[in-house]
Amino acid sequence: MFPRRRFPPRARSGEIGGCFCDRHRAAFLQSGGFAPGRWEELLNDVRERRPTALLRAWLDFTCDELSASFRRQREAFAGDLGIMVMYLGAEKAGIRLRDYADVPFRVGELMFDDPAFAPVKGKTDELFSVLFHRRFVRPEFAFSETTAYPADRLSGVHLAAKLVISTLADVRHTMFMSGLTPFPREHWSVLAPAMREQARRHAEIAGHRPRGPFKHVWGEAQRLIGQDNPFSLWLAAGVPFEVVEELSPEGWHFVSDHDAGELAAAPAGAAAKLVSRDSATSRPPRAEVVAESLPALFALKRRIQPELRDVPHVEEDEPAVCAWFPTVRKVMVWNLSAEARTLTLADGERRIPLRLGPLQATAAEVAARGETKAR
Repeated sequence: MFPRRRFPPRARSGEIGGCFCDRHRAAFLQSGGFAPGRWEELLNDVRERRPTALLRAWLDFTCDELSASFRRQREAFAGDLGIMVMYLGAEKAGIRLRDYADVPFRVGELMFDDPAFAPVKGKTDELFSVLFHRRFVRPEFAFSETTAYPADRLSGVHLAAKLVISTLADVRHTMFMSGLTPFPREHWSVLAPAMREQARRHAEIAGHRPRGPFKHVWGEAQRLIGQDNPFSLWLAAGVPFEVVEELSPEGWHFVSDHDAGELAAAPAGAAAKLVSRDSATSRPPRAEVVAESLPALFALKRRIQPELRDVPHVEEDEPAVCAWFPTVRKVMVWNLSAEARTLTLADGERRIPLRLGPLQATAAEVAARGETKAR
């Protein structure tokens, strides 16, 4: 085994990883026939987050090593072995996600205490990460390690809300983790009914994919060099969404900053409607620029209102996730507010009032449109 030493020092999620010790340096240079002087070039690519061919070769080298190690361990293990993937874990962390499609797979989360999970973006960031990982793993292999750290720093209400994320993303197995200390006993008065409720809700939509005009994008650039700060707040706009691997002419694709930069130099997906944050330093000229704030996103929803007439959606400018499952004629709405809300689900000409408690989710049946059989 190579000794582990990291470069640069671990300071935040989203770093470009691997082991930068002398032995790994020699092995990498030899693997690609690279001259010794290219090592410093690689380190500069890592520091500057440049998606060069050399950096891609490094990430392939790192992913190959981890995948091979996992396969050897799995062969030696008496039972079934899986992988625990961190928040938005991907190739830059040495995790080639497609290598783990058929093994138990812990989808990544991060918001382990109330200060992290309480903001609306804390909830949408975590949902974004779980939806991204579900692109690569079948639901029966998907596990959510719903974590509080320390054990008493995430309230029972917030732990219960994390169950909604598992339901929306069709994660079939949810595990609670509190480290070495049990959850406070009073948590269970909240968790027990929430577990029963989400089990019932999940059974209604399991195996069905959310569909909608807002598109969840986390592309190759973000997976290779991006900081783990997704453009996720649009999930709270109350408009149905779907997770995509490629751009298409339909809907609005929300691209995070490094994906926007990559698309600025690429003709691919020229017909797609792109929505970029104003924090992106480079973006396609055709992209609509929207600040990642609720007022800006609600303003976008109002501008495109005529194009939402045939799509069930939340009418109010209140933070809510709206997941539409047309194959079972269900819409699930999750109130992201810490206060009770009455929201209106627009379903064509019909208006469905939904009274939701703090962080509560509910489902409504909607009119049939298109995909009523295919999952």
